[in-house]
Amino acid sequence: MARKDELIKQCEDLGISNIVKKSRRRKDKDTGEYYFEPTISDLEEAVQNYYLDKYEREGTLNIFVKDILTIDSPMLALQSKDKKLDKIRDHILEDCNIDTPHGWVYQEKIDGCRCLLCWDIHKGFDFFSRNKSITDSLPISYGTKLLVPQINPEALINLGISSFIADTEIVPYYNAVNPMSDGTPLTAETPQNLTTSILGSLDDLAHKMQETNPLKFMIFDVLKINDSWMINTLIEGKEKTGPVYRDRYKKVIQIYSALSKSGFGDRIQTIPSAMTNKEAFYQQIINEGGEGVVAKDLDSGYEPWGKRRGEWVKRKRTVSQSLLTEKLGDTVDAFVTGFKEGNIGTSNEGLVGALEFSVYLTDEENNYLTDEFGNFIVHHIATISGMTDELRKMISIKDNNGNVALSPRVYGAVAEIDGQDISSKNLRFSHAIFKGWRTDRSADSCKMRKSTLESLVL
Repeated sequence: MARKDELIKQCEDLGISNIVKKSRRRKDKDTGEYYFEPTISDLEEAVQNYYLDKYEREGTLNIFVKDILTIDSPMLALQSKDKKLDKIRDHILEDCNIDTPHGWVYQEKIDGCRCLLCWDIHKGFDFFSRNKSITDSLPISYGTKLLVPQINPEALINLGISSFIADTEIVPYYNAVNPMSDGTPLTAETPQNLTTSILGSLDDLAHKMQETNPLKFMIFDVLKINDSWMINTLIEGKEKTGPVYRDRYKKVIQIYSALSKSGFGDRIQTIPSAMTNKEAFYQQIINEGGEGVVAKDLDSGYEPWGKRRGEWVKRKRTVSQSLLTEKLGDTVDAFVTGFKEGNIGTSNEGLVGALEFSVYLTDEENNYLTDEFGNFIVHHIATISGMTDELRKMISIKDNNGNVALSPRVYGAVAEIDGQDISSKNLRFSHAIFKGWRTDRSADSCKMRKSTLESLVL
């Protein structure tokens, strides 16, 4: 059942269908009349309000929930390849080569679980996921799952801080996965999925796992201190920018320093950052096998509505960079095995909209892998839509029924491709790009060890 259908049924079961907002304007195809229907957000809001009222009456409402609901979404970053960045990409890259602090800061991209860390002098800590519960549509708390040190709040009090909400990434404290105290091995195979395993476990098991595998918090932003919000707000429908990042980050350092001195120790850390020599900083992370960086505009406010606007930009290592780092090769070559038709109503309508590229999978000795029938395994590695209009027209034809088809001469053609990373779900490139045709290569030379492909999953 789709999420919207689930929410409609939930509202019916709760008896609140009659008070759900209807903010989406639609047109009846048969009558031409306009009507309004609820969006997923409308339905979620109705469920939220129902449970907020219920928990308040019961006296069980978490003290941080209303604050967390003020933040529709933690601030999000664009991919560096996104078309929205065309006007500022050169500015970002130019800034990277400036040897003095300028308009952007580079911070290492951390592969963890996003978490809003909340603290109140009277209530202690709580921790919230960026996601909401399917049961009550309220923010998901990790408060009963996470073990954190007891702190002496004196350092925070001396700064005049009695409460705060900070943006963090939760990651494992150690670089390896350790068995539990009774010797039981963990199902989490890597540090990257250890955090997810802990947060997804029942409380008792989560606590037991953290006895030998503690977690730490990488703090990088602050959203609220005491009663003062530090995020962008809407006033009469107009967005007002809150304190900019260069000012918010000063508060981040204060909170980090106070917590580390108050008993948290190195279980609270800041994210490695560079204000100067940013390109060298990025290359060092790539050379050490890291994911890349997030470039942040120092004069940007905190956008709490989940809109990726380009004030934060992910610059991740590409697959070819990973190959070079691991000394597994220098390019990725693949051959055309199919296409997707351009979307109706776009400039690509009636043309090839994207090309599908594949490689042959091999074993460690570079022998072709075969299926149960003895056929070589052809792995669909990427779907690429980024092509010039001229190329689309050259490779697009019509079949006997007048439908869009791919010119037969393109099948099997080899191209150099690249991508931001490899999806763990289907071992395909994400944000794949076309770098150029390889007329010197044939399809049967486009091979990749399956183990290599799996090793590139971030």
